[in-house]
Amino acid sequence: MTTSSKEKTALRTKKQYIEGLSKMRRNVYYDGHLIDRTDELQMDCINTIGSTFDFAQDPALQDLVLAKSHLTGKTINRFTHIHQSKEDLHKKQDMTRALCQRVGGCIQRCMGIDGSNACNALSGRRYGWLLRPDGRQGRQDEKAQPAERPGCLRQDHRKEERRHSGPGM
Repeated sequence: MTTSSKEKTALRTKKQYIEGLSKMRRNVYYDGHLIDRTDELQMDCINTIGSTFDFAQDPALQDLVLAKSHLTGKTINRFTHIHQSKEDLHKKQDMTRALCQRVGGCIQRCMGIDGSNACNALSGRRYGWLLRPDGRQGRQDEKAQPAERPGCLRQDHRKEERRHSGPGM
């Protein structure tokens, strides 16, 4: 996935990330002392995370680092993308490997993307918002059975497991 020059400017850069941190209130403590979010003690971590923003500007990495938003249709950084397909999951894995190799270790953003996707999956299951066959999210069709909705998560899997398992199995 490549972006036009207009879209490139819409993606956040490392410089913008650091500027954003400097505008946030001070609530980080180190060794019992309140420090600035951009304190020198934090810079190794900040530079590593910041590099993930700049990788989105690299044409060689754009296919891995960028995704199309299912909400707006715009090109976004994959770190802010909610997975919509198994291809999205594979690209996220490939992106993580590629970026870890470039920074020489942890990119320090995996937990954020995984946490966002986990919250999406859990809240969708609880409140009935699941992936529809057309790839968009929406309320389940109450009349259709899960097997009749290809691409949707099955909510009756526990019933099936109980039905197929019993004493001696």
